[in-house]
Amino acid sequence: MEIGSWSRTVAITLLGMVLLGACNASSSQESSPSTTTSSVLPTNPSTPSASGVALAAARQGEAVDPASFAQALREGLNLISTMKVSTQGRVAQMQASSTAVIDQSNPQAVGVRNEVVIAGLGTFTVISIGDQLYIRTPQSAGKYYSTTTATAADMFNNPALASLLNPQRLNHQLSTAIRHVSYEAEQPLEGIAAKRYQAQLDSAGVATIVAASGTVTQPQAQFWLDSQHRLVKSILTFTTAGQQISTTSTLGQFNQPVTVTRPPADQTMPLPQPAGSSGVGLDSQAG
Repeated sequence: MEIGSWSRTVAITLLGMVLLGACNASSSQESSPSTTTSSVLPTNPSTPSASGVALAAARQGEAVDPASFAQALREGLNLISTMKVSTQGRVAQMQASSTAVIDQSNPQAVGVRNEVVIAGLGTFTVISIGDQLYIRTPQSAGKYYSTTTATAADMFNNPALASLLNPQRLNHQLSTAIRHVSYEAEQPLEGIAAKRYQAQLDSAGVATIVAASGTVTQPQAQFWLDSQHRLVKSILTFTTAGQQISTTSTLGQFNQPVTVTRPPADQTMPLPQPAGSSGVGLDSQAG
């Protein structure tokens, strides 16, 4: 069924976005406004944090304390109220790309609008504001399926869908999954000064994030951080259920005005239960 095939692939594409820090540590509870509009957070504090000092002291090829790195990553994300994220993903032979704008200026209603293009399936639009989720598919006649992240996750037997759009839970999981970080080199990205870090990730932690029923092997990532420790690029790779999964994402246009809006009511409809199925897991082969 159509819903069965996109539930898994959209989740994988969103995975790359979120693992790159597309959402910061904030509440996932929805508030009343129907539109979220950007506001700019305070600039980088003048006094470096202990985690920032630890990263600055690392020489090329040296190990970095994983806890300090995770903390510096969170601190950098806390400087961002809005951003644009572009992701290229591959699950086995399936390719997908996405372009997302994120407004996290209101912690009670983080807004994400993501245009996802999946090879062979078409373009999907995913909008989330707080816990509310809207998904437009190539077969939905221009309308959006309306649901909540929790309901969609339960319907597809895929808790990763809820996790991927729950900033607080995801950032906690990601932080605890980072292992064996090392500083590799300075590597400017499109004229922005950045440092590249290599990280080994905990297999069980990654399996939890993506809700994989099989074993996750060889999870690793590269992170590019700018001078304020804001994440500007990441590459994630791992294997599960015999499938190699990789995502490459770039983040930019920090704190620029964006708007994420719910679709009009007459353009929405309830999300149907997949027929003849109790759900579709992330590692399912449904298509």
